[in-house]
Amino acid sequence: MNRISCDVCLDLIPLIKDDIGSEDSKALVLEHIKCCASCNKIYGNQPEVDYSLNSLKVSKKIKSNLRLLTVLIIFIGIFTGIIITDGMYVFYNVLLMPAIGFIGYFALKNKVISLLMGIFTTSIIGTLVVTFIKHLLGHPYDSYDIFTVVLYSSAYTFFSIIGVTIAWLFWYAFKKEN
Repeated sequence: MNRISCDVCLDLIPLIKDDIGSEDSKALVLEHIKCCASCNKIYGNQPEVDYSLNSLKVSKKIKSNLRLLTVLIIFIGIFTGIIITDGMYVFYNVLLMPAIGFIGYFALKNKVISLLMGIFTTSIIGTLVVTFIKHLLGHPYDSYDIFTVVLYSSAYTFFSIIGVTIAWLFWYAFKKEN
């Protein structure tokens, strides 16, 4: 004779399959499914769930997502620097670009040269694109010649190098402490 109803059995089956139910619950479910064909069928169709995590795989995924987020932040910072270059906020680039270099160093430690080349190249392309868009919109500022574009990009890269240097000094100081 079944001591529990089918509803109670269906509530307990996931707990028993995940091996978190009590021994009494397990005994009740196993007794019930001997007599009840529908609950037995449901019990047999419940997949075994493996909750073990591969820590290496998880850490690689987290690092990958953090690198992607950092690269996005770097691009947003570069384009913000390009946009504020024409306005009265141009001197904020002295703070913004070293911050980009600092963040980029810790996110892309082995690829610092690629980071700096990327900042230089992106700032050239970005400056040309922003200048073209401003020209299409009839912005009152003059277009830049190629020398000015390279000069601005060099300045962005120089300030980013300062940020990378500061980040390296922080890394070196804390590495020595440990």
